[in-house]
Amino acid sequence: MNSIKKDTFHNGILDYGCGPGTFLNLSNSKFKVGYDIAEDQLSFARKLVTDAQFTSNHSFLESQFKNISHIVACELIEHLNKDQIIKLLDLVKIIVDKRLDNMLSTSFLITTPNYRSLWPLLEIFVDLVSRQNYRAQHISKFNPSLIHNLLNNHFSKNVYDYTLHVSSFQGFSWISKYLNFTDKIIENFNIGNLIFSKITFYKFKK
Repeated sequence: MNSIKKDTFHNGILDYGCGPGTFLNLSNSKFKVGYDIAEDQLSFARKLVTDAQFTSNHSFLESQFKNISHIVACELIEHLNKDQIIKLLDLVKIIVDKRLDNMLSTSFLITTPNYRSLWPLLEIFVDLVSRQNYRAQHISKFNPSLIHNLLNNHFSKNVYDYTLHVSSFQGFSWISKYLNFTDKIIENFNIGNLIFSKITFYKFKK
């Protein structure tokens, strides 16, 4: 959330795969819209976040491009297959292109588990404790290099002017500020359990 707030062009958020609206409920953006294909999740989200709009329609999202400065996919792409991920990236491209035609910058943020960390062991532990096949829910597995390549390959540097930041984090500092140094070490080696990526497209296409 802090990474969004510090952007001077921030005015609205699209939470793609919003589920029950938890992320949007924490946002104070002027414009908030959530997308999901599960109608029961959208029904709950509409009651929870009354100042946001919710939809399962890509065309509606495209029509709202001027209001969407930030597109967020939190803990989502690991649940999608290759075709579904491409569908998401194509939507991002449509919104970005429309905004660039209007000289508007856009950011796309992704968080997803890091399979170059201890995350696979954590999944096994959760499955044993909960007696659920948690691992089966994760169709696509990423590490920082794969995320970096995914975004660079889909958004050609020959066409777009953008910055791309990909890192991992652990979150020990959430437990205690004295553990902040541990997070810094883990981030340097990109072995934190979660990946954070942010690609920001600037106000023109090449």
